[in-house]
Amino acid sequence: MKRNFKTLIAACMAGTMILLLAACGGEKGQEPVAAPEESTAAPVQDAQKPEESSKDETAGDKYKIGVCFPTSMNEFWQYDVKMMNEVAEEHSDVEILLQVADDDADTQFSQVENLITQGIDALIICPVDTAAIGPALDACHEQGIYVVSLRRIAQDCWIDAISLFDQYQKGYQSAAAAFEAAPKGNYVLLNGDISSLPDVEEFKAAWYDVLQEAIDAGDVNVVLEQYCTSWSSDQGLMHTENALSLTNNKIDAIICANDDIAAGAISALEQAGLAGDVIITGADANLSALKYIMDGKQYSTIWQDSKSQHEQCVDLALKLMKGEALGDSDTSYNNGKMDIPAYKLEIDFIKNKEDMQESVIADGRYTDSEVFGE
Repeated sequence: MKRNFKTLIAACMAGTMILLLAACGGEKGQEPVAAPEESTAAPVQDAQKPEESSKDETAGDKYKIGVCFPTSMNEFWQYDVKMMNEVAEEHSDVEILLQVADDDADTQFSQVENLITQGIDALIICPVDTAAIGPALDACHEQGIYVVSLRRIAQDCWIDAISLFDQYQKGYQSAAAAFEAAPKGNYVLLNGDISSLPDVEEFKAAWYDVLQEAIDAGDVNVVLEQYCTSWSSDQGLMHTENALSLTNNKIDAIICANDDIAAGAISALEQAGLAGDVIITGADANLSALKYIMDGKQYSTIWQDSKSQHEQCVDLALKLMKGEALGDSDTSYNNGKMDIPAYKLEIDFIKNKEDMQESVIADGRYTDSEVFGE
């Protein structure tokens, strides 16, 4: 049963004060806080664990699930919104309340508070800022609302489960592809937003697992490594321009955490007359990235099937609400408060037409004509 609403008000007021203090004390240029550690321990059990829902499905009762996305301002997240709506339509017993925060942590915090007042039974959330959203998620738990994290792990708060693609493998395959094509030379490493955990830390670990031996041997020189606020193309453009200036236009490879950052890097290279001469890897399989690959301006990208991930998130939420076992997790992450069971999905590496046909086209993300103009 859900607890008295006074508990929520107190939790949310405290959470708001914590958020304000955090906003005054940190900024994007700082080193990231410690990433959630991958753990093999079983999830922490709580004596005040919410009871399963008593919905009467035969009477037409629906499970109400709040969904909070960080943004819909780029192609990747626009597709996520579309796929979550499709998943919602496939579940007659579920009502989805979708919120988008436009990459603003305060907005997302308020959206979670609002969803609590609307009586949601579960929350699926990809945090804008993993360090700031915790008090709102603890307020959910106090009200008997289950929390399923999507891709990113909020710190020091209650989370019942997380669904994510294998971020380490994304980083490793991206760096391995770049190193295969450019085993020597000047490298630029452009990571995602500093607040996106565990993504950015797992990318970084994977990149250096591939490159460190060549760095130690003097074959690879990392001339610039930066985090890109909001994973944006503008940041990719700016940092690549800086790298070109630092090296007198002598760059051999740029490893990017996503295709938006890669697109910015390509714009900088185009302005310098170097597009196609520098190995660039990205991720997310944006349509523009696929076309860049076909044109020889981008070396590779990575496809992750958002619809199957949203199906997994809704399935996890339903099992939690019905009191059913989640099943064996692939691993778990400790976020400073608890060990969270993590359920990982596979990725597809793309660097040519055949790869595109076997992944994004076969999965229905794009058609042949959209990608190849056929």
